[in-house]
Amino acid sequence: MTPGPRWSSRPTAAAVRAERDKLIAATDWTVLGDAKTVKADWKAYRQALRDVPEQASFPYAVEWPTPPVEE
Repeated sequence: MTPGPRWSSRPTAAAVRAERDKLIAATDWTVLGDAKTVKADWKAYRQALRDVPEQASFPYAVEWPTPPVEE
């Protein structure tokens, strides 16, 4: 009997990147010219998302940035 595939609960780099891409896509509206937001805050958040793969603990312990709070 041969062993089955090894499944791990550890996240893969592809899965973390997919989540990051989803979060970036959800904020695309913030860069539109007529969006009523603090664009600098959203720009910094989106950059922090793009920088996620550069974290030393990527992909196993990602520190997700916090999105800006709209007032």
